[in-house]
Amino acid sequence: MMDYREQQELFELKTLDKRAKKSMLSLRTHEEEKDTFRTEYQRDIDRILYSEALRRLRLKTQTFISKSGDSLNRTRLSHTLEVNQIAKTIAKPNYLNCDLIEAIAFGHDLGQTPFGHAGGRALHKLLQESGKSFHHNAQSVWLVEQLNLDRCDIEGEAYCGMNLTHDTLEGIWKHTVFQPIDNFGVEILDKLSPHSPGSLEAQVVQIADKFSYALHDLYDADQNGIARYEEFEETVWHQFFDKPFDKNRWHYAFINDLIEQFGKSTHISFSDHFNNAYIEVQNYIEKRILKSRQLLEYDEMTYELISTLYHYYHKHPEQLMKRAQITTKTMDRLGIERVLTDYIQWFGDVEAIVEYEKIKNLKSLKAV
Repeated sequence: MMDYREQQELFELKTLDKRAKKSMLSLRTHEEEKDTFRTEYQRDIDRILYSEALRRLRLKTQTFISKSGDSLNRTRLSHTLEVNQIAKTIAKPNYLNCDLIEAIAFGHDLGQTPFGHAGGRALHKLLQESGKSFHHNAQSVWLVEQLNLDRCDIEGEAYCGMNLTHDTLEGIWKHTVFQPIDNFGVEILDKLSPHSPGSLEAQVVQIADKFSYALHDLYDADQNGIARYEEFEETVWHQFFDKPFDKNRWHYAFINDLIEQFGKSTHISFSDHFNNAYIEVQNYIEKRILKSRQLLEYDEMTYELISTLYHYYHKHPEQLMKRAQITTKTMDRLGIERVLTDYIQWFGDVEAIVEYEKIKNLKSLKAV
């Protein structure tokens, strides 16, 4: 008699699109015994969902830093939940694997820095001084591969990391506009088809992520008085649509278009009309929001803060080892840039500010 996991695997084979990923065919780096009730992708979901890395996303800004504890601005965690929902809305009518999509969506931003995109840009610029680079998608894969969870494989050998399926790891890596990059020591990337785009499930998360950004940035800009919905409606919406603009439902038109286009293409994409509209949405966000005076000032503040942390600990590696709770052996094995990246990336916004103020106070005391 088949157990419940096997019944679910058979259901996938019978009902999902032939191009969809099937959990029974998935692989892990370290072989494990099968679960009686959960498919491999469902196990991935649980491992990410119950991780500290996911919970910490509530401490990190999406685009606009929260000025108070009751701010309605998006965090990385609220963004992650919304990406998951949008992606599954697109996937279900197209018979793609929603368990894999949920695992990718939950894991896709684990490697994000404090202070949103500005933090990632600052860390990338600083790492370039040493010939390295920062890409949050590769960092997300590194993180789930390195977290020490005291797991053992089928032979009883211990290993680090969540041991996610390669399909989930590939989706996490390729959820952005994909191109091969310097892997900065993330060796598993070489095993994830580095020169090809991701699965259809990864493509769904990619476009859900991009579209979720648009939703968030427009909402937060309106809330913060940077660019109002009325302006967006007049300058962008009415160029492409006759129907009235509804700030709570306008995105469903784009999602419905993605669903309808799936059967006409080998990949996930908008129709020409909606693609042109989406490009204009992106252009509007770039010009009116991301390049606004408020956001440019925020970028400068973020770079000052991140660079202060980076340069201080680069100059005082013994303090970094103490703060990161690692040994000299680990520092020598990973290199100071990798340890610094992991240390800074793990911070929430407030934690990074507190650390920055401590360093500034230390410098002030030494100057006296």
